[in-house]
Amino acid sequence: MKNERLCDACSEVEAALACHAHFYDHAPVGFVSLTRHGAITQINLAGARLLGLEGVALTGEHRFGGFVDQADLPAFNAFWQKIFVSGTRHTLELALAGTQLPLRTIQIEAARSPNGQACSVMVVDVSHFQRIEQTARASEMFVRSTLDAASAHICVLDKAGKILAVNQAWRDFYNENIPQQQPPNDGVGSNYLEICSSATGPCADEALPMAAGIRAVIEGACDEFTMEYPCHAPTDQRWFNARVTRFHGDSGNVVVAHENITQRKLLESDLRISAIAFESQQAMFILDEARHFIRVNRALGALLGFESSEVLGRSLRSLLDLDSIGQSECDAFWSRVDKTGKSSDEFKMHRKLGEPPTILLTLTSVKNEHLVATHYVGTLIDFTDRKREQAQKEAAEIALRGALVREVHHRINNNLQGIIGILREFGRKHPQTQEPITRAVGQVQSIAVIHGLQGKKSMEQVRLCELTAAVAAGIDSLWRTSIKVHIPDPWQACLIAEHEAVPVALVLNELILNAVKHGDLTLGPLRVELQKIGDPCVARVTIINGGVWQPHKVHSQAGLQLVDALMPRHGAQLARTQQGGCVHTTLELTFPVISVENVQSP
Repeated sequence: MKNERLCDACSEVEAALACHAHFYDHAPVGFVSLTRHGAITQINLAGARLLGLEGVALTGEHRFGGFVDQADLPAFNAFWQKIFVSGTRHTLELALAGTQLPLRTIQIEAARSPNGQACSVMVVDVSHFQRIEQTARASEMFVRSTLDAASAHICVLDKAGKILAVNQAWRDFYNENIPQQQPPNDGVGSNYLEICSSATGPCADEALPMAAGIRAVIEGACDEFTMEYPCHAPTDQRWFNARVTRFHGDSGNVVVAHENITQRKLLESDLRISAIAFESQQAMFILDEARHFIRVNRALGALLGFESSEVLGRSLRSLLDLDSIGQSECDAFWSRVDKTGKSSDEFKMHRKLGEPPTILLTLTSVKNEHLVATHYVGTLIDFTDRKREQAQKEAAEIALRGALVREVHHRINNNLQGIIGILREFGRKHPQTQEPITRAVGQVQSIAVIHGLQGKKSMEQVRLCELTAAVAAGIDSLWRTSIKVHIPDPWQACLIAEHEAVPVALVLNELILNAVKHGDLTLGPLRVELQKIGDPCVARVTIINGGVWQPHKVHSQAGLQLVDALMPRHGAQLARTQQGGCVHTTLELTFPVISVENVQSP
């Protein structure tokens, strides 16, 4: 019986040992037995695979430290000493290195044997967990970097409204706008809903609707909430768009993003102002790159009588009355716009009904970053009434000046005829004086020629050269002084406009007579020279007399005051200069005062 029981006990022990050996060898973690000096005396299959010792006989020459990466060897040696000194269990993570196996990270847990001469070590390969942890950290870093790269100010709230996380834009804005006496922070841990509920000061009215919107998203009443609100700084105006969205799942967390929309709001404000200005009482329009109408205001339609639909898509050129302005003037206008970016000029434009109005057209180009015109903005001002008033004013001035000329002509003519009559009556009563009287009558008649009041059948045929010579000859005869008139040869004759003939004659008479009266004839004879200046239709009459020009006496001379009154308003310029010992008085005439005579005219 005893032998049987002993055999049964041995069988049970052997079975237990076999089971233990099976668990030991096939355990998912490595088990290693080490001597006090670190020599490996026993190792299971998992441990052998970790150390690369599968199928290798243990002879006591393999030391555990030999498998530790060189960088972790100091830490392992310190750990090994602590095991035998303290007598308690300790753990350590380190890297294994081998020539045939990749670098792996293991966690070892070691305990000293009761006799203090050996050590049991459990080895777990944590490389996989470490890779998972690294992947998780990389994923977290990616999410963090993505949030930090966003321009919006973003925070994550839990279902109670507590701030769990924020991005860099949020941190920067928070630190820039908190009171200076507080240490910088990012608000993490604060309750966002409580902050909104207790907000005071400017723009605080928007805080309560914001808190209500966040609660609605947290409670599931809506999936998203957005709100635009002002958040002005002491020196800047700022607007933001807040957007609240839920996390997926049942966490109740929400994301709050505040995007700065200041530039958009300012642009909208500018557009509103521009829209109001565009619909002002002044006619305005916008052209595209091809110079076609893409927008017109109501004032333009009222001015030209067109509906917007009748103008849009048409070219600006199609509305210009080219018959009245000419193609060259239109091309010159566009050339100025292209060169300077802006131009203004008067045009006649087509009107749906009625006569074409005279318009002041102003056009400004809108250029892109490459300085290429993409649009044109234009305005139209109706100058029709103004031009009519201007024409009426000029006509009135011409009529007044004409009346003055006619009155002067009439009075001079009457006086001259009276003098001639008196002289002739005196000669009839005193025949012995007939010859000098006749000479005197001739002198008086020459004065009439000077003023252009006699000897011309048609005022349209008055030539500048003949009139100048006649005026000079009359003064020469009357004042018994030498006046030299120089007319270049050849000379292309210029005709004086009919309504300007008498004023020009009077102006020439007064200028030459003034030179005779106030010039120093001892310095040489008075000279009158005619010149053409480049353009055949530009003539210059220069009166040269010795002496010194005294500008302060000009306004006290009645003759020169008459000159100022009779000078044509357009096409005539008067200048006086001192050149050496002579005074040069220059009368420059051009169109419309004079015009080139047709060679076929009689």
